[in-house]
Amino acid sequence: MGQSLRWLLWYAAVVGSTVNTQQTEDTHLPEITDQRFISQCADAHNKYRSNVMPTASNMFYMTWDEALAITARAWARHCQFSHNPRLKTPREVHPTFNSVGENIWRGSTFTVEAAMKLWHDEVADYNHDSNNCRTNRQCGHYKQVVWATSYKVGCAVHACPDGVNNRRALFVCNYGDAGNYVGFHPFKTGQSCSECGGGTCQNKLCRDAERDKLKRYDWAPDWDPEAGTSDAYYLAVLITRPLSVLLMFIGVYGLQILYPNLFAYE
Repeated sequence: MGQSLRWLLWYAAVVGSTVNTQQTEDTHLPEITDQRFISQCADAHNKYRSNVMPTASNMFYMTWDEALAITARAWARHCQFSHNPRLKTPREVHPTFNSVGENIWRGSTFTVEAAMKLWHDEVADYNHDSNNCRTNRQCGHYKQVVWATSYKVGCAVHACPDGVNNRRALFVCNYGDAGNYVGFHPFKTGQSCSECGGGTCQNKLCRDAERDKLKRYDWAPDWDPEAGTSDAYYLAVLITRPLSVLLMFIGVYGLQILYPNLFAYE
């Protein structure tokens, strides 16, 4: 009977430790509902947009978009360091934006500022006058960050345990409206906010109450590889963990009734 009890206790310990391990791995990176993460993403974009040189006359203030974040999370879950092929397909990546822009970062140690700085630092390889990147260099991430008419952003970071080129975290930001159109500059040069078309000017950025409004969406992409699994997982945890603990105590209690001397030791 002592062996049976040991197996019962071992089972309960395994159930508890498995759940804790999963939660630890899943919670070290922020979720798309984390308000601090949301603020960091929006604030970092607006900081770089405010400080463009030459100054921009039509740079929109950028605010968070829930559906763009859902799309970013869905694509990050694929753990592919490449652009989502659905970006230009209407309604595939957002319920209202017909086309969506995207920036991707990968690294072993994630912070929003580190990823954003890497994108922004491409400004050194961009010539605004010619609207070209330096030869054999890229500047598209920078151009999307400061694309004047992209006014919504949604980001997500996902841990890729199997590795993405031996990296761990994949950070994706999606933008509406999309930027990086061939032949167009990311913004118009001139006095800050001089071509806002109404609204107010804040930190050299054009603000509009209706445009900046945060919206909620009852929407999710049907190509999300984990669609529905997260809820199912947490539901399973909520059911199996307390049930396992209950069964453990019932088992121990039953053993004590049937074998009152089981826990007596000489």
